[in-house]
Formats: sequence, C-alpha cells, structure tokens
Amino acid sequence: MRAQPTSVTITSGDCRATIATRGAGPSSLTLGGQDLLEGYEVTGSSAEAPFFANLVLAPWPNRTDQAAFEFDGERHQLELTEPSKNTALHGLVADRMWTVASGGEGTDT
Repeated sequence: MRAQPTSVTITSGDCRATIATRGAGPSSLTLGGQDLLEGYEVTGSSAEAPFFANLVLAPWPNRTDQAAFEFDGERHQLELTEPSKNTALHGLVADRMWTVASGGEGTDT
C-alpha cells in the first residue's frame, strides 16, 4: 500500500498550488513565481499549519461559545477544543488528514 502524501501540488499554466493533506489548505500559492499568500513549509507525516493558516474551516470558522449551538429548536453539543475559553474552535475538519482520491494531468501526488 502506498503511503498518503503530506501535500499535493497542482499546476495550471504558471499558477502552482501546494495543498497540505492535513487541513486541506494551500501551504503555498504562486503565480508566475510570485507568492500570492503567506505560506508555510509542509514537513513530516502530520505537518500542522501555523495558527490554522489557509485551512478549510468547515462547517464554521472562529469559535463557538460553550461548544454548543441550537438549530431548529434542537441543541447540538460540539467537542470542546479550547477548554480555557469554553469553546469549539474552527469547525470539524481543520485538523483532519484528507485523502487524495486521484491525480491526473496537472497534479503531482
């Protein structure tokens, strides 16, 4: 079995994006060799983005007070991920390892 990569590079013309598999956010994005965002280096099998940089913050960004919310009259309890502030922080997927399902022309897995 092939090990999952820590990042995937996608190119189109002179645009190049490197997507970290942990958090599924771009660790770098360049156009014509110029950086378009403040990126970070992806190293190790479980590299973390500093301060949630560029990650997918789904289904919510920021903090959810008391790690709970009400929807359609029903209370939903979330995992308490920031106990010192009694909040759930940045959604459910920012710390997950994403799987590369396929690669093709323009991708480097």
